[in-house]
Amino acid sequence: MNLQLRTKEKVIRLRNCDYEELAWAKLGRSPLELSVEFPTTWHETARVWLSVGVGFARAGFSLPWKWLAKDHMQCEGPIFGFRSTMESFRLTWGQSTGNSKDPRRYAMWDWPWVWQFDRREDVGEVVSLPFSYTSHDGEVQSTIAKIKFERFYRRRFWWPHKESILRVDVSFDREMGERVNTWKGGTSAISFVPKDATPEGVLREVTEKLRGRR
Repeated sequence: MNLQLRTKEKVIRLRNCDYEELAWAKLGRSPLELSVEFPTTWHETARVWLSVGVGFARAGFSLPWKWLAKDHMQCEGPIFGFRSTMESFRLTWGQSTGNSKDPRRYAMWDWPWVWQFDRREDVGEVVSLPFSYTSHDGEVQSTIAKIKFERFYRRRFWWPHKESILRVDVSFDREMGERVNTWKGGTSAISFVPKDATPEGVLREVTEKLRGRR
Protein backbone atom coordinates (compact mmCIF):
# COMPACT_ATOMS: atom_id res chain seq x y z
CA MET A 1 0.00 0.00 0.00
CA ASN A 2 1.07 3.56 -0.70
CA LEU A 3 -0.37 6.62 1.05
CA GLN A 4 0.14 9.87 -0.86
CA LEU A 5 -0.56 13.32 0.58
CA ARG A 6 -0.70 16.38 -1.66
CA THR A 7 -0.78 19.35 0.68
CA LYS A 8 -1.29 21.94 -2.07
CA GLU A 9 -4.44 20.22 -3.33
CA LYS A 10 -5.37 18.99 0.18
CA VAL A 11 -5.85 15.50 -1.26
CA ILE A 12 -4.96 12.16 0.32
CA ARG A 13 -4.70 9.20 -2.07
CA LEU A 14 -4.37 5.53 -1.22
CA ARG A 15 -2.71 3.31 -3.84
CA ASN A 16 -1.75 -0.36 -3.97
CA CYS A 17 1.65 -1.82 -4.80
CA ASP A 18 0.90 -1.47 -8.55
CA TYR A 19 0.19 2.23 -7.99
CA GLU A 20 -3.50 1.75 -8.75
CA GLU A 21 -5.72 4.21 -6.89
CA LEU A 22 -7.95 2.58 -4.27
CA ALA A 23 -9.36 5.57 -2.39
CA TRP A 24 -8.99 9.33 -2.02
CA ALA A 25 -10.16 12.12 0.26
CA LYS A 26 -10.14 15.89 -0.17
CA LEU A 27 -10.79 18.63 2.36
CA GLY A 28 -12.54 21.83 1.34
CA ARG A 29 -15.89 23.06 0.14
CA SER A 30 -17.77 20.34 -1.71
CA PRO A 31 -21.29 19.46 -2.88
CA LEU A 32 -23.54 17.07 -1.05
CA GLU A 33 -23.10 13.88 -3.01
CA LEU A 34 -23.69 10.17 -2.91
CA SER A 35 -23.05 8.22 -6.10
CA VAL A 36 -21.65 4.98 -7.43
CA GLU A 37 -19.90 4.59 -10.81
CA PHE A 38 -19.37 1.25 -12.52
CA PRO A 39 -16.41 0.62 -14.84
CA THR A 40 -16.51 0.18 -18.61
CA THR A 41 -14.18 -1.51 -21.07
CA TRP A 42 -12.40 1.86 -21.37
CA HIS A 43 -11.05 1.71 -17.82
CA GLU A 44 -7.61 0.17 -17.41
CA THR A 45 -8.47 -0.94 -13.88
CA ALA A 46 -11.95 -2.41 -13.37
CA ARG A 47 -13.15 -0.95 -10.08
CA VAL A 48 -16.51 0.33 -8.89
CA TRP A 49 -16.28 3.73 -7.19
CA LEU A 50 -18.42 5.13 -4.39
CA SER A 51 -18.21 8.94 -4.03
CA VAL A 52 -19.41 10.80 -0.95
CA GLY A 53 -19.56 14.57 -0.36
CA VAL A 54 -20.58 16.15 2.94
CA GLY A 55 -20.18 19.89 2.28
CA PHE A 56 -16.72 20.35 3.80
CA ALA A 57 -14.99 17.26 2.34
CA ARG A 58 -15.27 14.63 -0.40
CA ALA A 59 -14.03 11.07 -0.56
CA GLY A 60 -14.01 8.16 -2.97
CA PHE A 61 -13.68 4.44 -2.25
CA SER A 62 -13.32 1.61 -4.74
CA LEU A 63 -13.62 -2.17 -4.96
CA PRO A 64 -12.66 -4.63 -7.72
CA TRP A 65 -15.47 -5.24 -10.24
CA LYS A 66 -15.52 -7.77 -13.06
CA TRP A 67 -18.76 -6.86 -14.90
CA LEU A 68 -17.89 -4.15 -17.42
CA ALA A 69 -20.31 -1.87 -19.23
CA LYS A 70 -19.86 -0.94 -22.89
CA ASP A 71 -17.66 2.06 -23.55
CA HIS A 72 -19.33 4.96 -25.43
CA MET A 73 -16.18 7.15 -25.51
CA GLN A 74 -17.49 9.29 -22.63
CA CYS A 75 -14.69 8.37 -20.19
CA GLU A 76 -17.21 7.34 -17.55
CA GLY A 77 -19.40 4.37 -16.79
CA PRO A 78 -22.97 4.03 -15.53
CA ILE A 79 -23.54 6.37 -12.57
CA PHE A 80 -26.32 6.16 -10.01
CA GLY A 81 -26.81 8.76 -7.31
CA PHE A 82 -27.34 12.43 -6.60
CA ARG A 83 -25.29 15.62 -6.38
CA SER A 84 -26.46 18.84 -4.74
CA THR A 85 -24.72 22.23 -5.00
CA MET A 86 -25.82 25.70 -3.91
CA GLU A 87 -27.33 26.20 -7.37
CA SER A 88 -28.92 22.89 -8.34
CA PHE A 89 -29.80 19.29 -7.56
CA ARG A 90 -28.89 16.55 -10.03
CA LEU A 91 -30.15 12.97 -10.07
CA THR A 92 -28.31 10.46 -12.29
CA TRP A 93 -29.32 6.95 -13.27
CA GLY A 94 -27.35 5.07 -15.91
CA GLN A 95 -24.74 5.80 -18.54
CA SER A 96 -24.40 8.69 -20.95
CA THR A 97 -23.75 7.63 -24.53
CA GLY A 98 -23.07 11.08 -25.96
CA ASN A 99 -25.86 10.55 -28.52
CA SER A 100 -28.56 13.22 -28.33
CA LYS A 101 -31.12 10.72 -29.68
CA ASP A 102 -30.69 8.39 -26.70
CA PRO A 103 -32.81 8.87 -23.57
CA ARG A 104 -31.35 11.27 -21.05
CA ARG A 105 -29.99 9.52 -17.95
CA TYR A 106 -30.21 12.42 -15.55
CA ALA A 107 -32.53 15.13 -14.28
CA MET A 108 -31.52 18.50 -12.84
CA TRP A 109 -33.46 21.18 -11.00
CA ASP A 110 -32.41 24.67 -9.93
CA TRP A 111 -33.02 25.67 -6.35
CA PRO A 112 -35.72 28.37 -5.86
CA TRP A 113 -33.18 31.06 -4.92
CA VAL A 114 -31.15 30.73 -8.13
CA TRP A 115 -31.32 33.60 -10.61
CA GLN A 116 -32.12 32.68 -14.22
CA PHE A 117 -31.27 34.67 -17.34
CA ASP A 118 -34.27 36.49 -18.80
CA ARG A 119 -33.04 38.77 -21.60
CA ARG A 120 -30.42 41.30 -22.64
CA GLU A 121 -30.64 44.63 -24.43
CA ASP A 122 -28.18 47.16 -25.82
CA VAL A 123 -27.90 50.47 -24.00
CA GLY A 124 -27.11 53.46 -26.19
CA GLU A 125 -24.71 53.51 -29.13
CA VAL A 126 -21.18 52.18 -29.35
CA VAL A 127 -18.72 54.89 -28.30
CA SER A 128 -15.20 55.05 -29.78
CA LEU A 129 -12.53 56.95 -27.84
CA PRO A 130 -8.73 57.19 -28.04
CA PHE A 131 -7.10 55.26 -25.22
CA SER A 132 -3.51 55.07 -24.03
CA TYR A 133 -1.95 52.71 -21.53
CA THR A 134 1.55 52.96 -20.06
CA SER A 135 3.00 49.59 -19.06
CA HIS A 136 5.21 48.96 -16.05
CA ASP A 137 8.19 49.03 -18.44
CA GLY A 138 7.27 52.51 -19.60
CA GLU A 139 5.90 51.48 -23.00
CA VAL A 140 3.07 53.74 -24.16
CA GLN A 141 0.38 51.76 -25.99
CA SER A 142 -2.22 53.74 -27.95
CA THR A 143 -5.40 52.46 -29.52
CA ILE A 144 -9.07 53.19 -30.17
CA ALA A 145 -11.38 51.75 -27.51
CA LYS A 146 -14.90 50.81 -28.55
CA ILE A 147 -17.26 50.92 -25.58
CA LYS A 148 -20.58 49.11 -25.64
CA PHE A 149 -23.05 49.00 -22.74
CA GLU A 150 -25.48 46.11 -22.28
CA ARG A 151 -28.18 45.49 -19.72
CA PHE A 152 -28.94 41.94 -18.59
CA TYR A 153 -32.15 40.96 -16.83
CA ARG A 154 -32.52 37.96 -14.56
CA ARG A 155 -35.33 36.59 -12.44
CA ARG A 156 -36.37 33.73 -10.21
CA PHE A 157 -38.92 31.43 -11.80
CA TRP A 158 -41.41 31.84 -8.94
CA TRP A 159 -41.21 35.65 -8.62
CA PRO A 160 -42.23 38.24 -11.28
CA HIS A 161 -39.66 40.84 -10.17
CA LYS A 162 -36.64 41.13 -12.48
CA GLU A 163 -33.19 42.35 -11.54
CA SER A 164 -31.05 44.21 -14.05
CA ILE A 165 -27.26 44.30 -14.34
CA LEU A 166 -25.38 46.80 -16.49
CA ARG A 167 -22.26 45.44 -18.16
CA VAL A 168 -19.79 47.03 -20.52
CA ASP A 169 -17.75 45.46 -23.32
CA VAL A 170 -14.56 47.28 -24.34
CA SER A 171 -12.63 46.18 -27.44
CA PHE A 172 -9.37 47.51 -28.87
CA ASP A 173 -7.95 47.57 -32.38
CA ARG A 174 -4.66 46.12 -31.07
CA GLU A 175 -3.44 44.07 -28.11
CA MET A 176 -2.98 46.05 -24.91
CA GLY A 177 -1.54 45.57 -21.44
CA GLU A 178 1.41 43.99 -19.67
CA ARG A 179 1.22 40.75 -21.67
CA VAL A 180 1.92 42.37 -25.06
CA ASN A 181 4.89 40.73 -26.81
CA THR A 182 4.78 37.72 -24.45
CA TRP A 183 3.60 34.14 -24.97
CA LYS A 184 0.45 34.95 -22.98
CA GLY A 185 -0.61 37.65 -25.42
CA GLY A 186 -2.12 41.03 -24.73
CA THR A 187 -5.75 41.97 -24.12
CA SER A 188 -7.90 42.76 -27.16
CA ALA A 189 -11.25 42.96 -25.32
CA ILE A 190 -12.52 43.12 -21.76
CA SER A 191 -15.98 42.90 -20.18
CA PHE A 192 -17.07 43.81 -16.64
CA VAL A 193 -19.70 45.48 -14.45
CA PRO A 194 -18.65 49.16 -14.32
CA LYS A 195 -18.51 51.21 -11.14
CA ASP A 196 -18.83 54.42 -13.16
CA ALA A 197 -21.18 54.00 -16.15
CA THR A 198 -19.60 56.77 -18.23
CA PRO A 199 -17.12 56.20 -21.08
CA GLU A 200 -14.41 58.10 -19.23
CA GLY A 201 -15.03 56.17 -15.99
CA VAL A 202 -14.98 52.88 -17.89
CA LEU A 203 -11.55 53.67 -19.38
CA ARG A 204 -10.17 54.44 -15.92
CA GLU A 205 -11.35 51.01 -14.77
CA VAL A 206 -9.86 49.40 -17.89
CA THR A 207 -6.48 50.89 -16.97
CA GLU A 208 -6.70 49.37 -13.47
CA LYS A 209 -7.66 45.96 -14.85
CA LEU A 210 -4.85 45.96 -17.41
CA ARG A 211 -2.34 46.67 -14.64
CA GLY A 212 -3.56 43.60 -12.80
CA ARG A 213 -3.12 41.31 -15.80
CA ARG A 214 0.49 40.16 -15.86
